[in-house]
Order: sequence, then structure tokens, then C-alpha cells
Amino acid sequence: MTSTTGSSWITTAEFTTTNSSLETTDSSGYHYILPYTDAWVIVSTCILAVFFLFGVSANTLTVVVIQTSPRLQNRYYTFITSMCASDIVSSFVSILFLYRRTWGFLFFAWPEFFCRLYWGVDLWTSFATALHILSFAVLRMIGVKWPTVFKRISPRHMTIWIGGIWFLTFTCAFVPHFLFNTVKIVDRENDPENARWASCSLDPKWIPTWQIYVQIVYAFFLYLPATLIIGISCWIAYILKKRKPPGDRRANDRQLTSVSKSIADSTETLGSSTVNVNIQHKPTTRHRQKSAVEMNRYKKDKQAIIQLWLIVGSFLFGYIPLTAYHFYTGFTLSVSDNVTNAIDWRFAMVQYLLLRFSECLNPVFYNLASAKMRHETKRFLYRIIRKRDPNSAYQTNRSIATSSNV
Repeated sequence: MTSTTGSSWITTAEFTTTNSSLETTDSSGYHYILPYTDAWVIVSTCILAVFFLFGVSANTLTVVVIQTSPRLQNRYYTFITSMCASDIVSSFVSILFLYRRTWGFLFFAWPEFFCRLYWGVDLWTSFATALHILSFAVLRMIGVKWPTVFKRISPRHMTIWIGGIWFLTFTCAFVPHFLFNTVKIVDRENDPENARWASCSLDPKWIPTWQIYVQIVYAFFLYLPATLIIGISCWIAYILKKRKPPGDRRANDRQLTSVSKSIADSTETLGSSTVNVNIQHKPTTRHRQKSAVEMNRYKKDKQAIIQLWLIVGSFLFGYIPLTAYHFYTGFTLSVSDNVTNAIDWRFAMVQYLLLRFSECLNPVFYNLASAKMRHETKRFLYRIIRKRDPNSAYQTNRSIATSSNV
């Protein structure tokens, strides 16, 4: 990112990298100090490497488990598979982010295509993740509030829904950011106003367009989904709280049996012994069936809201710092000094680490909130690691399985 005023450009031949030193000095006495130190680079690299390995492994494992398990072929896990794909792509893009913010900060020596690719894919996956989680919340809302409508949602509808998300975010995120950004060579000694920004950043000619774009598109794809996600989640929790959990089945059976006997005793005085048998048994059986259905649905709804809140919590944990950073840079666009530069660099690095960490939490939360998902993951790992019959593993762990569709 840079400004159109007071820009000072130098040629590639005149550019001298200063990665090995922490400051440069011009004839006027101005000292440019790099906004990061070797310690920050080393620590950030190690953390991102761990997040990369875990994120790719855990999300890939989740996708494979869902795709190979017939018990996980439902609407919710279709969205989870797509979200995992987005997180895997984000993990690979983190390599470009690290280079751009460290060794390529002064000069992005890689081909310009990778600079543009980073910005396009990074914002594409961010917008897509926000819409995926919003759609997941809407799907949960439909399943809880309107189960009949939920059953009418076919795999074809899901394919169109998810495909629409990826196409819309590609058009509104990848394409603009691929055009907006470029590789620049900034004379940081003589142009302190632009010394704050990385070499791979916003092209000056796109700044007016970008400022309008941020106000409209960021609000639609990040701020509005976050608000709706919180609102829908609270509404689902309110609906479920209003539903009383089914009572103890044995107590209800005893109560109904007692009532049945009382009615039966009264019918005996009328000589209706046949009615006695029917009244004693049929209402109890019907009640047990109804109670089992209600309890099963209550457990499904409870697991649904737990899974949703975990995913929403992970989303907010990663994207609140992201939006805060965009607000911060938007209001301090023309501010640049050594202190501001250091704050900006560290703010950008920390919020990005939090974003990657939240994406690593997603596959963990998928398993924590769903007994069925945990069971299928254990079964898959048992088959891969122990090289044993998967049916044997399934029977061994069958007690932890659930009939829930969560």
C-alpha cells in the first residue's frame, strides 16, 4: 500500500536491499528502521510453520473422513467439507504472506504474479469462509425451526448453494485484489511517508477505487455476515431454550401406567375386560415411542447449537482482529514514522497468526461437537495406523457412535 502524493521511486538497478541491517541513513539525518527484528521473523516463521502443518493435515483428514464415510453424507457435512477446502488453501497462502512480511518486505523479489495471487486468494478465502459460516448458521436455523423445509433441501440444492458462494466471492474478492495490488520499489530513505508499506501492496493508481471498495464490499462480506451469524446463533439458542427437554421416560411410563390402571379399574365395573388390556398397553407403547423421538430430536438440536457456537466462536476469534486491522490501516493511511511502522507490522503479523490459529481450531471443533464425527475419525485413523479390519474398529468403538445427524 502506498500514497499517490510525495511518492519517490527508484529503479531496480538502484535498489539496494537492507535486510541485513536494521536502519539506513540519508544526508538529512533521517533514519529508517526496519519495523521488525530477527526475533520477530524467527518466532513468526516457527508459529506459521506449525499452523501450516497442522492446518493442512487436520483439514485434509476431515475432508477424507467425510468423503469416505457413508454416515457423514448429509447437508451439514457438505458445508464443512467446503470450509475445510478453504482453510487448506489459506494454509498454503500463508507461505506468501510470511515472505511478503519478512524477507520480501523491502523488495518482493518473486514474480509479481505471486504478489497478486496472495492478495486475491487471501481475500477470496476470507470472504468465502464468512459466507460459509453464515450459510451453516442459516441451515441450522432451518433444521431447528422448519424441519419439513430442511428435508426438502436436496444435494443438488447444496451444490448450487456452495458453488454460488465460491463464484460470488471469486468475482468480488479475488478479481479486484488481483488487480489492485502490485510490486513496488520504494525509496525508504527519501520517502518516509511510503516507507511503512511492504513492497507487495496496493498500486497507487487504485487507491481511490480501493477506498470505495473497502467501505462497500468489506461491509457486505465481513461485517454483515458476522452480525447475522451472531444474531442467528442467539435466535437458535433462544428457540432451543424455549423447548423443554423430554422428561424421564420411566417416570412418565409409570405415571401413564397408573392412569391406565385407574381407567381400567373403572371399566371393569362395566364388564369391559377387553378395553382393560388395550388401555393398559397401547398408550404406554405410544408414549414411549413419542418420548424417544422427542429425546432424539432434543439431543440433535443441542449438539447442533454446540457445534454452531464453536464454529462461530472460532470465526470471531480470527476475523475480529482482521477487521480491526483493516479499520486501523484505513484511518492511518497517511501516517508513517518508525513507531507507527513497527506497530503496523506487528499488528498485521499478530492478527494474521490469530486468523490462521482459528482455522486450525475448526477441524478440532468439528470433532468436539459431533460424536458421529469423532467416531468416524477414530475409525479411519484406526484403519490407517493399526492396519486392521475397519469393521473390527467399528464394533470396538460402536458404543460411542450416535444416531444423530449432527
